[in-house]
Amino acid sequence: MRMHLHRVRKNRKLPKILETWRLEVPPTARFIKRRRLLRKELKHRIYNPGFDHLAALYGAKLPHAGVARRMKALQKLAAANWDFRKGKMRYDVDFDSLQPGESAIDLTDARIQKAIETAAVGFGLALPSHPSRDTYDGLIVPGGASWSPYLRLKYALEQRGPSGQPIRFDWIAMLGCDRIVSKAEHETIKEYAPKAKTEFDLMVAVAEDLLDVTLVRDAKMRRVGYAYDRETEPHVRYYKAADDTLVLIFNAPIPAGETKANTGHTYDFLRAASGPRLGRGRHVLISSTAHVRAFQHVDAERLLSLPTGISIETIGYSKKHDGGEGYDTQLHALPPKELLQEIKSYVDTLAKLQRATIFGSKKALAQTKE
Repeated sequence: MRMHLHRVRKNRKLPKILETWRLEVPPTARFIKRRRLLRKELKHRIYNPGFDHLAALYGAKLPHAGVARRMKALQKLAAANWDFRKGKMRYDVDFDSLQPGESAIDLTDARIQKAIETAAVGFGLALPSHPSRDTYDGLIVPGGASWSPYLRLKYALEQRGPSGQPIRFDWIAMLGCDRIVSKAEHETIKEYAPKAKTEFDLMVAVAEDLLDVTLVRDAKMRRVGYAYDRETEPHVRYYKAADDTLVLIFNAPIPAGETKANTGHTYDFLRAASGPRLGRGRHVLISSTAHVRAFQHVDAERLLSLPTGISIETIGYSKKHDGGEGYDTQLHALPPKELLQEIKSYVDTLAKLQRATIFGSKKALAQTKE
């Protein structure tokens, strides 16, 4: 079906669907260009030789002819061998231990560990990354548990661009939700958020500690982007920093039947709540953690870049595993189980992006489960 560009007169009100950047946004030159670019990048990622090296560890061989065939085989390999969470949250899984029969290969073998680590580095899951520009329209900080929100914002604020000057942003969006902070987690975050009860409270504490902000208003939101539990309250808290940077903290509602809003849900809420404001920008930076950077970037391409045409860049710090919380500029090897689990998340988001770039349908774009 041939699709046409639509002109809108200056004195004519934009269609509601265009004002909100919903999934049915009519194609524009910017949208078509972004989809073409994402397809090219997607193919490059799917054919990363690291996947072939991992498959070889299990005696498997991934097809090279046909992106769809290779993606399907890769999903099958990941689902069969790299799903150690089994639906649990990351912080509920002991990645350091290995139960008998839990893996088809010996994850204690030094050669296998090195092969997994090398593949993870190739996917961008192990080493820290840095911004390529001096200025961005906005900064997005995904939510997380424990010290993750604090370190992600701190890492972004400490970055310097190619000119050697600190990175500048017009706005900062911090993505939280009503997930309840557990007792164990509360013990680790009491240094910077002793009164936090939810993940949204963590984001508020981070902003107030690292940014010189003044509260402007707290607004309830009607547009969410997905079905959610009506007991949760979607809203956005607006702050203004001393340098006039707009700081927005999003409280994404928890989807029905879930205990938290995942990264995809918070991206959905950001897009729906921001309306056309998000699409007016050109370059947006996401600050995350190295081992989840890949899947969070691909999800942002699907849920933010593809519908609005904005350019997404994602950086991440290398997480220490020495018993402390912090970040470093060097490689800190994660347990093999955790690396494989994050590679599976990466594969899952690649598959969703592939469907979205092919069909561009609401069904493909709305699949937000990690």
